[in-house]
Amino acid sequence: LWLPLPLRWLLDSLWVFAFFPVNSDFQNMDILNLLIEGDIWTKNTRNAIICKNASCFWPMSSNGVVYIPFTLDRSYSPLDKITITGAMTDFYSKACIQFIPWTNQKDYVSIEPQNGCWSSVGKVGGKQVVSLQRDTCLFNGVIQHELNHVLGFLHEQSRSDRDQHVRIDWQYISPGIHVYIFTFYIPYDFSRIGLSSIDIQRINLLYQCNPCSTSMIEKSGNFSSAKYPSQYPANSRCYFTIQLPADRVLLQFNSFSVQKSLGCTTDYVRVYDGSSRSSPVIMNNTCGSGPVIPIISSTSAMLVEFVTSAKGKGTGFTASYASGECKFFLGCY
Repeated sequence: LWLPLPLRWLLDSLWVFAFFPVNSDFQNMDILNLLIEGDIWTKNTRNAIICKNASCFWPMSSNGVVYIPFTLDRSYSPLDKITITGAMTDFYSKACIQFIPWTNQKDYVSIEPQNGCWSSVGKVGGKQVVSLQRDTCLFNGVIQHELNHVLGFLHEQSRSDRDQHVRIDWQYISPGIHVYIFTFYIPYDFSRIGLSSIDIQRINLLYQCNPCSTSMIEKSGNFSSAKYPSQYPANSRCYFTIQLPADRVLLQFNSFSVQKSLGCTTDYVRVYDGSSRSSPVIMNNTCGSGPVIPIISSTSAMLVEFVTSAKGKGTGFTASYASGECKFFLGCY
């Protein structure tokens, strides 16, 4: 398998070690006492997790999507299931990760309401359990946090450069516990509950997701479709996520040229009133060329989806966004 040298070096360097003491009482310890850093599960028959050459990462399909099959325990209520699957949608709207219902795949994730919130790290092979206890774990951020472990990520405080950002009080750490992970040279993330913009960067880098997707957290900014003003890439699905600290999102397309089709079903731009594809649509499939009416969200988040086909022709778009009220634009959706 050929990979660009920097990524090959990253994967070859991504060894994850998690050491814990093994003694005669270990086999009888409660499940919560077998967890590393509070929510990471490792089999008690091993004293180290080793991931090399991408063997513990979920494979990418030929269409550029990483599919992760999952099952939900029957004891979850309909509302519980909606909460869990809703948290999963962000991974597909912001990266190339899609959680799909298990049919008969060999490797899959079994989500169960066991004791506490915990997960294995990466793909361990066969059935692997993610515990989401009903009364304590069914929150969007907690669910996404555990699913990040499924993808192969440990906690920020385990980074090799963590001492530059946080202080560890070693007197509260049990003797014999040591963890090391590679940093990807991505900024330290202080918001590790949920799916942050830095999480998206890591996922897209590790799994080589479509580089046309991006997340924006500044109060205002500009962005454009890939290769603008040249012909946009064919057969792509790009996501642009805007997440403001407060206020509503105001979006203005400054230029727009997308292959026109009946009903805009082949090449189109769609805008969601929120950060995921499960959010309400505020601008349905739009194609063609010319001015587009400015758009305002009802919350502090907005998602722009750009889909292209094999035969689509056009330069794509440029857009700007800011926080504020609709009165600053000449009419809004």
